[in-house]
Amino acid sequence: MKKHIQCVLCRHTQSEDNLAKPLSGSRNDPPLTELGIMQAERLAQTLAPLGLVALYSSDLIRVAQMSVIIGRAARLDPIYDMRLREADIGALSGISKAEARAKYPDERHQASGPRFDFSEFGGENFSQVIARYMAVFREAAGRYGTDKAADAPLICFAGHGSAIRAVMRHLGDPRDLHKQGGYQIVAL
Repeated sequence: MKKHIQCVLCRHTQSEDNLAKPLSGSRNDPPLTELGIMQAERLAQTLAPLGLVALYSSDLIRVAQMSVIIGRAARLDPIYDMRLREADIGALSGISKAEARAKYPDERHQASGPRFDFSEFGGENFSQVIARYMAVFREAAGRYGTDKAADAPLICFAGHGSAIRAVMRHLGDPRDLHKQGGYQIVAL
């Protein structure tokens, strides 16, 4: 029988790489800025009253820091899962976004593209990222889900911009979570 959950998908708040503008991917692991910490505190105050039953988080520091803040406000311990990491962009990690666009203008080499593919650089493609995230969602549904959609518990999944945008596209949701500390509630 299908188990239902409601997902709060949260993109991490401002990290040091958001200021410097390199391509981060899953290979760079910068911490949050002071502003990012303040954004995480505001996000936590928004999410805490929603009645979250679980908080899943990428294990990369920029998301883990945010998740600790959310968890404290929601009285939950984050469940860290490396499958919630950002898309692996391979050898492009660390170069500037402008340099990447100039050298590799093909849309599939842009993490914000609709069907990105970084496999030729030793990274991942769109389908691999979707498979990772959906596996975590299925496991959470198996653990916390209900038989009736109307009773579905609310679970927070804290991750990264490109990966969450890919999941949203995969689920047929056109909304964009590019905003630092942005979140969206979707039902699965």
